[in-house]
Amino acid sequence: MSDNRNDAPTGTGDAWGPDPASSIAPKPDEPLETPTSSVAGVEPDPCGPAKMFPVEASQQHVRDRSQWTTDGKVHDEQQLDDAAAAWKHLFLAATGPIAIAMLAITGGVLGLYLTAQVTALYATIASLPVLEAWLAVSALSLCAVAVVGGFGYFLLGYLRMRKNRQVHLRQLQVLDDRADLRKASAREAMELLRAYLETFPLDQRQTGTKLWDESEQRKLVEAREKLLGVWWQRRAQSPDDWLKRFVDEFQTTLDAAASRKTNQIASLAAFKTAVSPNPLVDTAIMLFWSFKMLGDLCRVYNLRVGAIGTMFLLTRVFFSAYIAGRLDEFEEHAEESLDNVLDQLPVADMAKTIVGKVAVRAGAGLANYFLIKRLGNRAIRMLRPVDA
Repeated sequence: MSDNRNDAPTGTGDAWGPDPASSIAPKPDEPLETPTSSVAGVEPDPCGPAKMFPVEASQQHVRDRSQWTTDGKVHDEQQLDDAAAAWKHLFLAATGPIAIAMLAITGGVLGLYLTAQVTALYATIASLPVLEAWLAVSALSLCAVAVVGGFGYFLLGYLRMRKNRQVHLRQLQVLDDRADLRKASAREAMELLRAYLETFPLDQRQTGTKLWDESEQRKLVEAREKLLGVWWQRRAQSPDDWLKRFVDEFQTTLDAAASRKTNQIASLAAFKTAVSPNPLVDTAIMLFWSFKMLGDLCRVYNLRVGAIGTMFLLTRVFFSAYIAGRLDEFEEHAEESLDNVLDQLPVADMAKTIVGKVAVRAGAGLANYFLIKRLGNRAIRMLRPVDA
């Protein structure tokens, strides 16, 4: 019998059995298994044979790294970026007109209220003797000059500061699955904050007002030296650590100074509106201290908010000033109600009157305190370099 196999049939299912190439070649969707060792004395791997995938499958896996699934739908980076840009454009397109409308409404309401108050006060001044009339006009003129001066202080600081490009750490944390984009965003954020630190005026003589105490001054100087020195050289190892140190060592000190400044101004505004004799003066006090506080906060952070953010802040200023003036009407009703309660107590009439007026005016001052405090807290959140 001849061993020559040249005459043997080829292909699968012939006399020689299945084609070896067809038994080795992987199917497109199936992994390969490494053959188990048949050498005597060598135990097979207890974990089972290792799985191997074809080259085409691994390349497809690399291509799919830019894709992920949400709610059963596959999205890629370009689709998400386009969707985010579209939503951002829609948000900005809607926010601008809303901010303008709110500012126009509150400004118009406050303007009408001031006009009515000035008209009524003019009629009252006209009935006074000449000396008292001149004193009243002088007091009103001082109030007007104070409001204009407060607005000028805010405007001067606003125009000198650069616009705040706030870094959002939460958005960076969302990008954990997109390492390249996260790394690029963190690098851009650190370069932005580095430029902010290099131009930050730690000499309070440049700001024209005392914004922080000596201990805070030392903390800011030391933090800036480390952030621009040793910590900056180590930024490549962990960008998140550098951003966290910026917040903990530098921005936290600024937040403390800004909060203290807000509390001081809110307390002054509350006390002065509590002893103010006229609702128009209350409005002027609120306008002056609101503008003064916003100017100080811009100088604390050495930043200003954008146009839309400024309109929202001015809307809050006008609203607070309007409420401060209108509180006079509520004070009358509250005083009457309190007098009815005090009438049932064995207290002298003079004591009842004093207690009633003091309690009502203290309540009005407390309300104005919270209005100023709320405005300051909102401004601080918008002025922080990093939104942590």
